[in-house]
Amino acid sequence: MDVHKENNIDFELLAKYLSGESTPEEAIEVDDWISYSANNRRVFEQVSLAWQGTAEDVAERVNRPASPHKINIYRVGIAASLLVLFGALWLIVRSPQNEHSGNSTSNAVSYITKRAGKGILRDTLPDRSTVVQNANSVLRYPSDFNAANRELHLGGEAWFDVMPNAAKPFLIDIGKIRVIVLGTSFNVQQSSSRIEVSVNTGSVMMLNELDSLIVKTGQKGIYDIKENKFILLNSFNFNDLGYATQKLSFENIPLKEIAAQIEKAYGVTVVFRNEKLKYLTMSSSFDNNSITYIFDVISVTLHVNYKINNNVVYISSPQ
Repeated sequence: MDVHKENNIDFELLAKYLSGESTPEEAIEVDDWISYSANNRRVFEQVSLAWQGTAEDVAERVNRPASPHKINIYRVGIAASLLVLFGALWLIVRSPQNEHSGNSTSNAVSYITKRAGKGILRDTLPDRSTVVQNANSVLRYPSDFNAANRELHLGGEAWFDVMPNAAKPFLIDIGKIRVIVLGTSFNVQQSSSRIEVSVNTGSVMMLNELDSLIVKTGQKGIYDIKENKFILLNSFNFNDLGYATQKLSFENIPLKEIAAQIEKAYGVTVVFRNEKLKYLTMSSSFDNNSITYIFDVISVTLHVNYKINNNVVYISSPQ
């Protein structure tokens, strides 16, 4: 490692340093690099956070009863993923927000923009990752997406199911933060006060220039824009992802709340002909069922009538 070059990192050496496996000479080399500049120290702190966030997962896998051969596979696989993640962090901190810096280059990059409008937009990205944009969201990525990297910009809300590619981490630029992932499914939502990332499978990292947060399966990460801080919640309502997954589950809740979730998931409007019907309760689960099937179940369960006309569902009392 040449400590006389800003951000010139040997990630394998850094991984050994963090795991306590470096030689005294290697440890001195890393210490020299960290002390070379404030920016190098900032990069090291980001990498350390990533290491700490995955340490429990590594320990859990290695401590399971298994043969030495399997243990070595676990270690090699985790180390490879971490090295790629460290590389992504370095690139992000080294050249953050290049698009917004106002600097121009001789090689102009063309961009593809996807606008969801008033409806839900489903699409497949060039790397075969799938994305579902919620209403009024905007997705922007370079025309050579997946050639050298997988970086895009999001405004609004979108669900991503990312194809794993350890050589090309998936990067989402949203507001003042970025989200890094190697391969997982998750939802990103932006409002005027916060940015939320809900992870369905796998794990992602949310980060800015000062801090970072690792969000795992079943957790929600929140970036408070005003306070400029990250918050981790250990659970979230999976029905909030219904617009993308069309998987809904209800346990003894009022029909008006069920209708609100269905409206978001299927892009319809529910109108109650009788206000009392809003407070009928029911329990049920739906997995990518048609809108007709869902209201057939509601009709039979609650003994109500319904009619669908131009994406408007009218619910009424029996005649």
